[in-house]
Amino acid sequence: MTTDTTITGKDFRTETFAPSTYEACIFEHCDWSSTKLSSPRADTVFLDCEFRHCNLSNANISNVAFREVRFVGCKLVGVEFATCNTFLLAVEFHQCDLTMANLHGLPLQNTKFQSCLLRETDFSQAELQGAIFHECDLTRAVFDGTNHEIADFRSAVNYAFDPERNRLKKARFSADGLEGLLLKYGIIVE
Repeated sequence: MTTDTTITGKDFRTETFAPSTYEACIFEHCDWSSTKLSSPRADTVFLDCEFRHCNLSNANISNVAFREVRFVGCKLVGVEFATCNTFLLAVEFHQCDLTMANLHGLPLQNTKFQSCLLRETDFSQAELQGAIFHECDLTRAVFDGTNHEIADFRSAVNYAFDPERNRLKKARFSADGLEGLLLKYGIIVE
């Protein structure tokens, strides 16, 4: 177990990453792109950790646990979050690129997405009650069977989803974003 440690500038594509429990650790400018963060012999758990300006694009996070984890300025392109350990999953994202990430079916209640690129991100079947999408770009993001109750999309842009295939009770939208809810009907909003 590693606690209260700051790890800076590590390139885990060439250096060994030891699966373990990391508690209250900060990872800065580390590169895990296309690497595996877990092993069959040991689980990886990040508890109350922060990733700052790290590259985890296409990283294999199968069975990795993220509990109270914050990502700031990270590149998470193509990450299959749907394969991570969902027990006590709690994450937030600030100024991150999650283009083509897979969050299918995840329990993401009250998750904060702040100024993130969520282009072509799959949120199908996710539980997003109370989630906040502040100043996020949701171009071609997939929402199907998703629970958006009480979610806040007021400052999000480029989203489009079918209100009949998603739960939207008390979700918040700006007048400018209503077009994304009406696309299926062929209604033109000017």
